[in-house]
Amino acid sequence: MDKIFLKGLKLKAHIGIYEWEQRVEQTVLIDLEMYTNISEAANIDDINLTLNYFTVAKRIEKLIHEQHFNLVETLANTIAEILQTEFSVKKLRLTVGKPSALANAEVVGVTIERDNV
Repeated sequence: MDKIFLKGLKLKAHIGIYEWEQRVEQTVLIDLEMYTNISEAANIDDINLTLNYFTVAKRIEKLIHEQHFNLVETLANTIAEILQTEFSVKKLRLTVGKPSALANAEVVGVTIERDNV
């Protein structure tokens, strides 16, 4: 199985449980691995036969701009559900991090894996 990935997708989001977090945008970092078969697309050089990472990134960005999330866990799970339903991704690994969550940590977050193969 092949892997299409996005690494270090940096987006502004309204995320967090504290009152101050609900008033400001914070940066979230997303790393995403989507497993698929790219053979057909690669053989005939056709973007329509593969998972388009640009389209995936834009969909994630749209979600984050439309909704407030209390937890990074909820954001990660929602992204995974969208990838599985809208993009037919069967297997994925997704990390969502908040670099501003703790003053003495570079980044905190969650990694989830989904495998519906």
